[in-house]
Amino acid sequence: MYMIRCCCVLAAAVLLFSACGERPAREAALSQPQSAYQEQLSSQEESRPQSKTLTVTAGEESFEIVNEETGQIIPVTSLDQLPSFLSGDEKITILDGENTVFEGTQEQLKEFVPLHDGDYTYRVTIGQDSYQFIARCDFPAKITMESNTVTLGEALVIYVEYAEEVSAYTDLDFQPAFFQTENRKMGILPVRYSTQPGIYQLTLTAGEESFPYQINVGDREFEVQYLTVDPGTTANTIENEAANLEWAEKIEPLKKICDPIKYWDGPFLQPVEGPITTEFGMIRYTNGSQVATRHSGIDIAAGAGTQVSAAGVGRVLFADFLQLTGNTVIIEHGFGVKSWYYHMESLDVKADDWVEQGNPVGKVGSTGFSTGPHLHFCMSVNDVFINPWTAFERGIY
Repeated sequence: MYMIRCCCVLAAAVLLFSACGERPAREAALSQPQSAYQEQLSSQEESRPQSKTLTVTAGEESFEIVNEETGQIIPVTSLDQLPSFLSGDEKITILDGENTVFEGTQEQLKEFVPLHDGDYTYRVTIGQDSYQFIARCDFPAKITMESNTVTLGEALVIYVEYAEEVSAYTDLDFQPAFFQTENRKMGILPVRYSTQPGIYQLTLTAGEESFPYQINVGDREFEVQYLTVDPGTTANTIENEAANLEWAEKIEPLKKICDPIKYWDGPFLQPVEGPITTEFGMIRYTNGSQVATRHSGIDIAAGAGTQVSAAGVGRVLFADFLQLTGNTVIIEHGFGVKSWYYHMESLDVKADDWVEQGNPVGKVGSTGFSTGPHLHFCMSVNDVFINPWTAFERGIY
């Protein structure tokens, strides 16, 4: 019995000693795989490809663009802040929405100018690496006028870039509207031939910015004409109440029309060839009257039945007989620019027709207030008649 108990105690002691001696060995054994695992992780981290960056300069600021990111925005508030790159080996594509507006090298990029405010997506490729970011452009308004001097009967054309909304106020008795062209807004400020020469004020407002200008209206010498017309003709036309009422009701409302699209491109066409018998803006006294009238266009003498051509592309607003001006056509060329054709023998168009430059609109005649076959031709911006010779020679730009 004693022998059995001793053997049990001895066996327990051996087991206890074995367990105590085994723990450090097990911990050492466990620690070895853990250390190897950590070394493996470190090795994987070192072997994993690191994200590359592209340094983009925008004015005095620099931005790091990561090649795996696509949404970083770079604010651009002036042209000298447009993004550029340091390596010079880039292939660059710029998108405006879905449209590609630039494709080329860093050297060629120097010539790129955004046409309007908004987001432009830059895609840059260097070797196998690609980068993408957004240039958010918000430029100050840029206003362009050929001159701040304009002669009586001429028109001042104003362009505004980088502005969503543009308005104008002037004391020249006409408030120009601005319309979107391909890449900028365009407004036309016509000066009436009856305006007193001098200095006038023009204030342009683009967004929250205002730009004041002084407009110098220069004088012009107009010819004076003393005209004798059969009293029966004047009684049925310029002196006739019904004729003037018809004009007021049918024609005056058309002057306000401004199609928001610029249909014309380039100079306008003289609609018929022939001697000029009465010039633009001429001061006219009829049948000894002491009260002068003004000639709104030019009179071109031509044989009856001679074809009259459209001065420019546009939409026919009016084509009908009027007691005052006979067979008459009015064409809207966009932005309120109109051409007018009076006294024709017959008409070749009707209201709402579309005409191209040079299309026939009628034939020369002597209807309405007329002393013989000729075409009375006018150009206007809304209700302000302007010098047609300028429209023929250089266009309205």
